Amino acid sequence: MGLIISLLNHKGGVGKTTSAINIGAGLVELGKRVCLLDLDPQANLTISLGLPRFPNTIYEALRGESPLVPYPAKDNLDVIIPPLIFPVQKWNLLMKLAENIY
Repeated sequence: MGLIISLLNHKGGVGKTTSAINIGAGLVELGKRVCLLDLDPQANLTISLGLPRFPNTIYEALRGESPLVPYPAKDNLDVIIPPLIFPVQKWNLLMKLAENIY
């Protein structure tokens, strides 16, 4: 069974991205399989890991336009990325779609 760890805070600059990357990397070092979900409108986690653009993002998956395909960043570390251009309209729609899941 999997474990979900969420890092949330509306304030910027509090270390959410840095913490997510470091916790994820630490779990991989312990032999765990990790999937990081980048919901940052600026895609900071994705960019920090140096990941390229990927056609299947969380936005298209929630709209039912494509499957949700994690990007393999390294062994045992996958990332689900947001569109790298993420206008406010897409962000608002993404949040509405995500509300329907829970």
